Amino acid sequence: MAQTKSTPDAAPFLEVCGLHTHYGTSHVLRGIDMKIRLGETIGLLGRNGMGKTTLLRSILGLVVPSRGQIEINGQSVKGVPPHLIARKGIGYVPEGRGIFTKLSVYEHLEMAARPGARGQRDWTPERVYASFPRLAERINHNANDLSGGEQQMLSIGRALVTNPDLLILDEATEGLAPLIAKEIWSIISVIRQNGIGVIVVDKNVSAVSKLADRNLILVKGSVAFEGGSDELHASPEILRNFVGV
Repeated sequence: MAQTKSTPDAAPFLEVCGLHTHYGTSHVLRGIDMKIRLGETIGLLGRNGMGKTTLLRSILGLVVPSRGQIEINGQSVKGVPPHLIARKGIGYVPEGRGIFTKLSVYEHLEMAARPGARGQRDWTPERVYASFPRLAERINHNANDLSGGEQQMLSIGRALVTNPDLLILDEATEGLAPLIAKEIWSIISVIRQNGIGVIVVDKNVSAVSKLADRNLILVKGSVAFEGGSDELHASPEILRNFVGV
């Protein structure tokens, strides 16, 4: 039951309005606005420490914002526990992968597999194995026996078998060999073609912008740029000043 991509005038799946988030006295996010529709891919860019991960963690309920609103399908999720937000159709691939070292590849995927919020079962463990043959070859291996690239594949696969409407990837290819990173970008392309929304954070601006419908650049917790990839690359001073490339 693959989704079709939303039209530009469709209601957003996720909407963030005027979001402020603090860590103690540190004011990290400063009035963030963001929308994403089903099937849309957003590249979230910016230097380290600009608030990208805090924005993702705020959306997921892992950090409670101090002001502003977060809505999924028009319903507020501010203050909702993370597991209930995930049940509304969000899959998460965290920075650092978040795998369970003593569980096998098989156990990771079987444990996480479930229908999506609309009852869809587009992604099964079998489809993950077909998409990532390396995981099929290591199906009975514990996660701590996998390479870094294989662990990232597992983390993505585990998120996909929850059949999300929106997949969030924080540092999608950080520390991976170029050939492994290429596999990751390829599967992200397949994901977006299947109508799943994607928010992707990665330092490879070229790879992100090739996939992204829109790009947001955060600077000191605020949106310094929002626009399409053509617009972004037509303004090299924006990349130089705000991203450092």
